[in-house]
Amino acid sequence: MKNVPKKSMHMKSTIIREIIFMDRLLVKKLKEKKIKINTKRFWYLSMEEVIGCKMSMFLGSKNKLADEMIKFLVKEKSSNYKIISLRIDNVRENKSLEKKLKSLSIDLNIDVECIVRNMLQ
Repeated sequence: MKNVPKKSMHMKSTIIREIIFMDRLLVKKLKEKKIKINTKRFWYLSMEEVIGCKMSMFLGSKNKLADEMIKFLVKEKSSNYKIISLRIDNVRENKSLEKKLKSLSIDLNIDVECIVRNMLQ
């Protein structure tokens, strides 16, 4: 932890919904509990930087992330919010999201910033 800078070089945005942080969690049940878990076990949590607004979605598989996030980003663009940066960790499903964003026919102009896994936002 000595090599971690005490202050971040990241400049906090002042425009609402300009930068979004996103991460995935897996909902598991305890082995000794007889609790039924929903089939949508993958929880994706997004946080907007300026006001801290949190958005979440539950998906049945990790492969659906790219399509669902693109629907969300297109909806945000149609609502006149200009998202310029999406901060994600560099796991497989996030890499597929990044590829699909680059290959879209609609130009969303979103910069995807990959960060180290388990890094504090």
